Amino acid sequence: MSKKCTRTAILDAGLQLWRADPNKINARNIAKIIGKTHPTVYYHYPDKERLLKAVAHHGVKTCDSVVIVSMMLTNHPLVAGLSEAERQKHLDVVKRLGTLTVE
Repeated sequence: MSKKCTRTAILDAGLQLWRADPNKINARNIAKIIGKTHPTVYYHYPDKERLLKAVAHHGVKTCDSVVIVSMMLTNHPLVAGLSEAERQKHLDVVKRLGTLTVE
């Protein structure tokens, strides 16, 4: 697996964990998902802060609505520029998935 493919696999696994439980994002859990060792994850992302930032960026880049909505709820700067229409679109997707109840 190339470095680029490994990096993408790490980020995809991070999104998978984020959707299930953001608190479970760590090198060991990601390594388990991608079938690598946790030092492989550390090679690409030397600390948890960089790993979390990369996963968040990947979530926004891939328009992952679950990640974007959770970032909206915490006023994360990566989603600060979203228009009201874009915010509503992501909320609607998450509501349809049944992963969030928004009043």
